[in-house]
Amino acid sequence: MDRGLTFSRIQQSDEASRQGDPLYLGGSVPQGIRSGMLSIQAWTRASAFLSVALITVLLGHVPARAEPPIRSPEDAACRVEARAKVFSAPNPKGLELEDIGRQIYFACMARTTQATAQPPTRKHRRHRRR
Repeated sequence: MDRGLTFSRIQQSDEASRQGDPLYLGGSVPQGIRSGMLSIQAWTRASAFLSVALITVLLGHVPARAEPPIRSPEDAACRVEARAKVFSAPNPKGLELEDIGRQIYFACMARTTQATAQPPTRKHRRHRRR
């Protein structure tokens, strides 16, 4: 058998099988290499890029749940107390953890503002006794 004739038949059958392949770009391709396929390195780079892009898009649209800045030492102490007690506080109403933490925080702030509140000053002086 002639080698040239055999190679020609293989190439013709390969061309016929590629006609339905959407990744085939056409043209003459050396034996064993398909022009429409990405190399392993290119495929890894492309999939890594798409993964990073997808994560960036997903995380970019999630609203940030940042807390407002701390305004006083009492505020900081009440935030710490709320974080410490949020999981151990009773929850008979089935509230979310954020709501329980908010209740603990505002109760703490009410306690601390009452404790640090100055006693009412008297504006009127008493008359001296003679």
